[in-house]
Amino acid sequence: MKTNSRVGLFVTVPLSVSLLAFCLGCGTKLAGDDVAATVDGRKIYRADVEKYYQNQTAGSDQQPVGEQATSLRLSILKELIDNEILMRRAEKLGLLATDEEVDGKLNEIKSPYSKEQFEARLKEKKITVDDFKRDLRRSLTVDKVLNKEITSKINVSDQDVTNYYNAHKSEFNLIEPQYHLARILVTATPNPQVHNLKNDKAQNEADARKKIQTIINHLDSGDDFATLAMNYSEDPETSGNGGDLGFAPESSLRNTDAGTRDAFGHTQLGGVAPVVANMVREAHGYKYHWAVADYLQRSARHIASRVDVEQAYAVGKAAVELAASGVNAVMPTIVRKASKPYKWVIGQVPLAQVANQEKKLPAGYIRADGFGITEACRRYLEPLIAGEAYPPYRNGLPDYVRIKGVFGDFARDCLHPGASVSTVAAALMAKLRREFTYAPGSTEIATPLLEVFTKRSGVCQDFAHLMIACLRSAGLVDQRQPG
Repeated sequence: MKTNSRVGLFVTVPLSVSLLAFCLGCGTKLAGDDVAATVDGRKIYRADVEKYYQNQTAGSDQQPVGEQATSLRLSILKELIDNEILMRRAEKLGLLATDEEVDGKLNEIKSPYSKEQFEARLKEKKITVDDFKRDLRRSLTVDKVLNKEITSKINVSDQDVTNYYNAHKSEFNLIEPQYHLARILVTATPNPQVHNLKNDKAQNEADARKKIQTIINHLDSGDDFATLAMNYSEDPETSGNGGDLGFAPESSLRNTDAGTRDAFGHTQLGGVAPVVANMVREAHGYKYHWAVADYLQRSARHIASRVDVEQAYAVGKAAVELAASGVNAVMPTIVRKASKPYKWVIGQVPLAQVANQEKKLPAGYIRADGFGITEACRRYLEPLIAGEAYPPYRNGLPDYVRIKGVFGDFARDCLHPGASVSTVAAALMAKLRREFTYAPGSTEIATPLLEVFTKRSGVCQDFAHLMIACLRSAGLVDQRQPG
């Protein structure tokens, strides 16, 4: 098993790295104030950091402020230091990108544009041609070093994996969660053997529906589940003990319907729909589909508030910018600065602090009777629903952007009668690999998909979006798990 990775790279070289007077955001003047860092005597100037900072934030409606701006500048500085270390390593290995390689890549990237268009794009990003060529040389050189020093030497075998597991078995000995289960069973099939305290048995579907609703009403009113099971459950094996099914390990529940588990594999208890759906399948063998009510709400972009839309775009944009600047294992957050007037900024938090964690609604936000929200909750929520951001409408329906037919035409020769989605996707991926060029710097976050398709070049995110567009245009809708 061969694994390629550029995450968590450490290159050991005899270099000295010094940070000099890099007090971002403060007015203190220190010796060497124009130098942010030195790598084996090579200086990285504050002006370099600021140039890349301006490049990354150009065109942004919401500029970073405070700690966010400082974090971005430090991230840029770290990347410049890492690149300089690799450049020094490349010198010793004789792997510096040549002028011919740089010019070839530059011409490849410039080819879709006129001279005026290319210069305009450079001006928009606030860089010169020399800046762009220097970045290209660094990028090509780094790739050559990584390929020689890292990628070509990585070879993780199955035996390596086995050895690691055997040496770290204690780390995998996790206590498996268990769930205490109970049920109230109601069926439409007459059964003279059913006995409960009320001697209550539904005789047909109408009786069963009425009985189920009665039990639900009792539960909503706070009645004891075990008492209701003893009074009404039609399960002869469990009605006598309050419907108790005992404890079940989580692993035994993993083969149940996927809708009963969250993205981490935890069983989601509660909800009538999956239970009823399984009853229909078991009793009649019918196929079924059940939906959670909040799916409709998540799809209702046409009634989203202005604040909601602005924050959604800001969080997505911050995520892409963090990834582009080399920041890993973090999640963008919305940080409330004030409620009146409502002020917020985008922050970030280590992913390990939020993944698989649960933050519950504060108890003080729910009224004592449990049937409404408090004034404190209202004050928190009101700014989030402020403003309108309606999409354009046509004939009473939201007029969303439609994908042009060119993507479907492109994918047509990858479609074959009876072929599975995975087969079509594999054929489409091979075609993209043949006909498109991977060209870092040729696109940016806001580059339209049609432009990528026309130029036949881009980066990984462009090709992923293009594949989804082709699959959708071909009628093979991509499936997503809401999160």
